[in-house]
Amino acid sequence: KVIIIGFSVGATLSWLCSETSQCDGVVSFYGSRIRDYIDVMPRCPTLVIQAKYEQAYNPSHLQQKLASKPMMSFYIFNGRHGFCDRFSPSFNEEESKKAMKLSFDFITKIVG
Repeated sequence: KVIIIGFSVGATLSWLCSETSQCDGVVSFYGSRIRDYIDVMPRCPTLVIQAKYEQAYNPSHLQQKLASKPMMSFYIFNGRHGFCDRFSPSFNEEESKKAMKLSFDFITKIVG
């Protein structure tokens, strides 16, 4: 199985990969430029994780725009861009643990 996991710019790239048939799952952490590619139609299970507090856009608006996408789950966590990065000033341990557990469970369902 091929699972693509991306953070920030890599999250946007993983979102773009969700439209191909070359991966079995995608996890996208705070991909701010997903908002430029809302026409992407995931062809594999796709988990989008966003930070509630983004400076450049409103994640709730993005969630609404993507709500009808098949095979996609979208979650907003109480944190800032980079909340899962232990080396970021935005690191939020509690929210990071929740997001990582969600991701682990998502991936486990795919790989068995």
